[in-house]
Amino acid sequence: MENSLNSIFISLYAQRIQVLFAVIGVTITCLVLYCYRKRKPGICGNLRFSKVAYNSITVDWDRACYTTHYRVFLRKPLEGEKWRSFKTKNDTCSFTIKNLPINTNFVFSVCACNGTVQGPLCKESEVISTQNLAFKMKGISILREETLPNYIPVYDVPFRVERNGQLKVRKVTIGDYPKGGAHQVKSILFVSIPHSGHTTHLQGVMNFIFGVSTKDDFRLGFSSDITKKSDEYKNWATVYQFVEYEGGRLDKPLTLVDIPRMHGPKKEQLMMIHEQLKYILELYEQRLDCICFVGPANSNNLSPEEIDFLESIMYLFPNDQSSDLSTDISCFFTFADAGPACLENGLKSSSVKNFKSYFVNWSAFFRETNEFSDSFWNMNIKSLDNFFNHLNASKPKTLRLTLEGEPPAPQKKENVWKLQPEVKEDVANLQMTKTNGENFIDNKTKLTYNLQFFVYNGGNQTN
Repeated sequence: MENSLNSIFISLYAQRIQVLFAVIGVTITCLVLYCYRKRKPGICGNLRFSKVAYNSITVDWDRACYTTHYRVFLRKPLEGEKWRSFKTKNDTCSFTIKNLPINTNFVFSVCACNGTVQGPLCKESEVISTQNLAFKMKGISILREETLPNYIPVYDVPFRVERNGQLKVRKVTIGDYPKGGAHQVKSILFVSIPHSGHTTHLQGVMNFIFGVSTKDDFRLGFSSDITKKSDEYKNWATVYQFVEYEGGRLDKPLTLVDIPRMHGPKKEQLMMIHEQLKYILELYEQRLDCICFVGPANSNNLSPEEIDFLESIMYLFPNDQSSDLSTDISCFFTFADAGPACLENGLKSSSVKNFKSYFVNWSAFFRETNEFSDSFWNMNIKSLDNFFNHLNASKPKTLRLTLEGEPPAPQKKENVWKLQPEVKEDVANLQMTKTNGENFIDNKTKLTYNLQFFVYNGGNQTN
């Protein structure tokens, strides 16, 4: 009996000790948690950006102590700009801010929070920008399956097409219409000759206005549905409407009108092009901002038919003062390099009097970076920058409403007379080249002996 009582007493005592320790443990835990909740969190560090898109930025940072969650702050790096803050759901050290404006600079900061207690802001980040319009277009475009060796991946941009079969006009719309209603549009008429690479040039212009640069690992292109050559669209005019511009290099939408080349009788062709332009420019009060000619820089000259075609198109847009052919145009000379632009000199000798020259070379456009890429890209960007600056300052040109007569025929005799001094100069240069060649042949033996003697003496000249 006595042993049983002792066992019960010892058992009760042990249980009381366990309960006491449990109460003490819970009390200490509560005190620790209470103190932790009141403890000011540490400072975050090492801000870095793990993902940057055209409309979002993901920022990461190192964990701070005594933290239940974080607050992420951002603002534009402008004087007086206020911070915007975002609360994370937990203590994860990463956060993505979405719905940001395209191609816009921001600075970030982060602070740790412990309940309602907020820690100090960390050091402000360097300026980071959302990506430009080119990356947005890449994200919604289709990668071309066939890619040649040493070529950069090309993404064909999505487009919408409207066709007028009666007038033979295609309207290709690229991008989303901007919000806020109608916007001022710049319109350009492109006139090209065969083998000028004008399709590649148009794609180069598109990459420029969307903001593609030489360091980007992609290019934007037209779908083969647009560029493929077919008798179905032989005499069609194609209108490229780049309606989206925010985040790119331009500040307004752009329309490029690519008219067909002359096929068949001149009068019928000109009347057809005139009707096409009247339909296309109806939204712009029968006006356009610039006429662009595209031709290869290394061509010696234009044929009489090509000059006649160019003059006929210029005739459709007379100056306000008169109806002559003095309408100014912009000339893009493709395949330009360090050599002379022969076609530019040829145009100066024709009746195309007033034009501004821009030199481009898109040979490195789709290729991977090489020793020529930077120089060609710099030339292209500079030329297009200058062109669009000129476009913004140029006066609109009004289309003739009616064609009562035909454009004046080219003054061929006058053109020949203008070419005479240049022909004489070229003939003189050829004669000099011939003379130098004959002198070289006459002294070939002597030159060979002197060269051998020069090499034999280790490259040291002796008198």
